[in-house]
Amino acid sequence: MLGPNVRALIFDLSGPFAHYKKIFATTSALTYPLPPKTSLYGLFAAILGLDKTDNAYLNHFSEGNCRVAIQLLNPVVTQRMYINLRPSFGSLRSTENRKPTLMEFLDRPRFRIYFTHQDASLYDQLKERIRNGQSTYTPTLGLANLIASVKYVGEGAIRPSTEERVDSVIPKSRLETLLPPIVGYSNRLLEAGQYAVEMQPNRDVTVRDGIILDRNGTPIPARVRDLAKVTHAQNSANVVLF
Repeated sequence: MLGPNVRALIFDLSGPFAHYKKIFATTSALTYPLPPKTSLYGLFAAILGLDKTDNAYLNHFSEGNCRVAIQLLNPVVTQRMYINLRPSFGSLRSTENRKPTLMEFLDRPRFRIYFTHQDASLYDQLKERIRNGQSTYTPTLGLANLIASVKYVGEGAIRPSTEERVDSVIPKSRLETLLPPIVGYSNRLLEAGQYAVEMQPNRDVTVRDGIILDRNGTPIPARVRDLAKVTHAQNSANVVLF
C-alpha cells in the first residue's frame, strides 16, 4: 500500500507505432499490447538522462521504489509488416544477406501513465522534464525508430478506492474476481502473459505477472486488491499501481 500524501505524476504516452517484443516469440516478433513496466523504466531513464552504462539506471528503480499504473486511451490495434533484419551492425555490405522478418506493431497506441516514486527528487525532476517537454535522450515506444510523444497531463492526489470499476490494466496477482459487465459497456478482455514487472541491472527479470486489460480501453468490472483513486482537476480514475 502507498503511504499518505502520495501524489501521482500523470502523462500520456503515444506514437504512430510501438513494439514491445514478447519474450517467447521466435519466428515472428510479436508485441505485448502495452509497454512492460521494465520498458517504462528505460523511458523514465531516457527523459532524465540517467547513466545507461551496465544498465546502472535500473538502480534507481529497484523493486518497491517505483509504482506505475497504465490506462489504455486507444483500442489495441495491431499491424504486421515484413522488416528486413541484418545479421550485423555497421555499414551495409553488398555481400550481406538481409532476412525479411514478420513483425507485429501496435497501431496508434496511446497510454496514460500514472507514476510514483519514493525518491522525491527523482519524481520532481521527471515531473519538470515532462511538463517542460524536455528529454535527455529521445523517448521511444520499444524500438529506436519508433519515436514517442510524451505529454504532461498533471499531478493527482491518491486515496484508496473500494469501487468495483477499474480504469487501468490489472496485474493478475491483484485480481480477486471479475464481475458482470457495467451497464452500457461491453468488455473485450485480454491477458498479456509473462509480462516483465521488475528487473535487475544484470537484466535478470525478477518479477513477472499476467496483465488483464480491455482491448477497447473500457473500464473493467472487478474486485482488486489495493485499488487507488487518482484525482486530478475534475477528473478521477480507479487504477492499480504496481
